[in-house]
Amino acid sequence: GLALRARAASRLLYGLCYNLGARSGGRAKGLLYALTAVLLNFKYKDHDGEQAIYSLLLVLYVNLEVLRAKKQGGWDSLLAGLSLGFTLLVRSPMFLFPPVRLAWAYFQNKAGLRRYVLHSALFLSAVFVLLLPWSRLTYFHFGRVLPFEVERSAANMITGAKGSVFTMEGDHRSLAGLSQTDNVTKWAVKTVLADPLTYAAGVAKRLWHVFLMFPLLLPLAAAGALWRRQPGRGGEPETSFIALLAVYFTLTHCLLSIEERFMYPLRYFLGFMLSAGLWRWFGKEHGERPARGLPAYGLFALILLFVCVVEYHVTRYPYRAELSLAALNGELGLYPDDPWLLKRKGRLLLLTNETKDGLAALTADILTMIFVNLR
Repeated sequence: GLALRARAASRLLYGLCYNLGARSGGRAKGLLYALTAVLLNFKYKDHDGEQAIYSLLLVLYVNLEVLRAKKQGGWDSLLAGLSLGFTLLVRSPMFLFPPVRLAWAYFQNKAGLRRYVLHSALFLSAVFVLLLPWSRLTYFHFGRVLPFEVERSAANMITGAKGSVFTMEGDHRSLAGLSQTDNVTKWAVKTVLADPLTYAAGVAKRLWHVFLMFPLLLPLAAAGALWRRQPGRGGEPETSFIALLAVYFTLTHCLLSIEERFMYPLRYFLGFMLSAGLWRWFGKEHGERPARGLPAYGLFALILLFVCVVEYHVTRYPYRAELSLAALNGELGLYPDDPWLLKRKGRLLLLTNETKDGLAALTADILTMIFVNLR
């Protein structure tokens, strides 16, 4: 089940941690990064399968982004963009990160403005192209484009706008006085603007609670990142990138109400920052010859294959649903009073957002059953 998938994702993630360290410092640094990740999983145990897979995808993105920053090639920009796009297929918090990443890449750019613009366009296209099949599917179902989760973040938005630290279980729309068709985003924006101090206080409380989740690791990671940037010590750009990613990840989540499991991936970012500081603390400058990053490329290819299969089925779904409806209509032409066919048609129409026709078919099904029983 999910626990098995979480353990499998953790094992693969340790390999990516090793690869990230070995890329800049050889095997010894790679082992330090991997060992830190293992120890953190002993300290902060969690068997949430979704968050484990999400963490794996985020760490894969970090690996490929670091490789891109080193090579600054168009192919690497494409791979980094696709790997970031993988994370958006699981959860949406990283959807605002591309502009942040582009700003960071601009200051690290050594290939000239023209190549920077070209590679940035390639990166952005790769990030969001994977959302097109899902957007088409949501338009088919709901009559509007929804590139991310449908209703999944509504509870976090409502409770966050109300100033709550953690997400609450229950009917969150009733808490806000909203119907099932009211727009949660518009309500949240109006609520925040009406009382920004209450909202700001809620954000501050959530940030404090994140600190309480990692009371020792957070300051040690910050010290590790700052140590890397001390004058005359030539801090690595990858460490500053990971620190930027950790700050973005924390702030983005704290804009809404949080759950402890949401911070599962943060431990790895903090672990990388701590490991980088320890590596320099012990006087290690460059270590052995850097690794080539083959594990990251291999895992990327495997995940890309899986994503392509999923995207194919998502793309095909509206067409297959229309075929199913056509088949049902053909059978109903032969057996117009068959209750099973009427029920299937009603359910399928409701799933494809044809509410009026779907309810009509279900009503016909009920009336047919009543008539049959009366006979």
